[in-house]
Amino acid sequence: MHSKKREVALDTIEDHALILYVAGASNVVDKQIPTFTVNQCRFQCGCKRKFSEISAKPWFPSRKTRNGPNMSSDTDHIPSVMYDNTKAISYKKGRYFGKAYGLSSATLTVKLFPRFNVTASIQTLGGFAKCYEIIRDNDKQSFAGKIISKNLIVKQNQKEKMTQEIQIHSRLNHQHIVEFFGFFEDHDNIYIVLELCKRRSMMELYKRRQVITEPETRYYMNQIVSGVHYLHSHRIIHRDLKLGNLFLNDNVQVKIGDFGLAAKIEFDGERKRTLCGTPNYIAPEILSKQGHSFEVDIWSLGCIMYTLMVGRPPFETSSLKETYAKIKKCDYKFTIALSPTAKHMIMIMLQSDPSQRPKISKLSHHDFFKGYCPASLPVSCLTMAPRFDKLEVPSPGQYGKGTALKDIQGQLGGSG
Repeated sequence: MHSKKREVALDTIEDHALILYVAGASNVVDKQIPTFTVNQCRFQCGCKRKFSEISAKPWFPSRKTRNGPNMSSDTDHIPSVMYDNTKAISYKKGRYFGKAYGLSSATLTVKLFPRFNVTASIQTLGGFAKCYEIIRDNDKQSFAGKIISKNLIVKQNQKEKMTQEIQIHSRLNHQHIVEFFGFFEDHDNIYIVLELCKRRSMMELYKRRQVITEPETRYYMNQIVSGVHYLHSHRIIHRDLKLGNLFLNDNVQVKIGDFGLAAKIEFDGERKRTLCGTPNYIAPEILSKQGHSFEVDIWSLGCIMYTLMVGRPPFETSSLKETYAKIKKCDYKFTIALSPTAKHMIMIMLQSDPSQRPKISKLSHHDFFKGYCPASLPVSCLTMAPRFDKLEVPSPGQYGKGTALKDIQGQLGGSG
């Protein structure tokens, strides 16, 4: 029997599992568990729905084989002490924070079963970094170390993307952007030294709190918009704005990070065409491949604000295919009551037509930001809603003329 080919879409979802949608694979033997490799990461497949959907999750070797000839341990290529020859500075490896992934589009053919070759148009994990706390030896100051194995950047386009990330991030200087301190390399890795945000990301905040009060959302969004305004004024599109890339420092201030997918607009009207982003935040014009620019960041800001206030991403479903369909149709609903200004701000950001979304300079003056905004937030707000009456006494006129007392009390109450 001849091998059959099936055109499928293989996409990356939040937990980096992969889904293969296989049409008409009627002769698949359900007990077989094939494996394949993408960018040196091995994946193992297993049937989730018989003959129609196959899930592929990262495959990890057993303890016995982990350090075998074809599989080295996680620590083998990251030394306990890293040395920057150009500055004669050494760093000691500290806590492990996790992996940072970058998405890129590619095509590969996977032999899933003896009788089937599947050609997949995919978004792959286009290389990933391991993130550690690193401690500078001479003064014991802590930084975040983004460590990229040179084995993952062997192709010319991968090297160019790595160079672009460093060039873009190293030139940025803003209070709401993760500070770039430098980079160096050795035989095995490239090391990027960044500001350490010990309060982790807003994703951890969201997971603990689920729904954030309106004053808190205003506090965070004001800082995020400020950082994005700076990026856009320097002709930089971030292209992967999401809760996981918004970090919090000791003072619970937002720092935009991870510029692995960032791009610079070289001339007015330029449209980028790379398929990139994170599913719950990706703009419809990226999915339709019609070209994109600054407007994709505005869309992502709408998704972020909705998620914080409603408690779930606006287009999230149990199926990636359905999520993308909802994004393309701009199909979302407000499942809880929000203030009119909050609702309006989200709606103008989440518009299918990118030309109808406000520019970041206009967004920063939206009426939503005229409401009560705390000057700071306590660390306790990472796990519970703060009591704003204990933080500060709002000054007269802070809410603007004509603001009813019941409206102010509603904002302080937390639901917005």
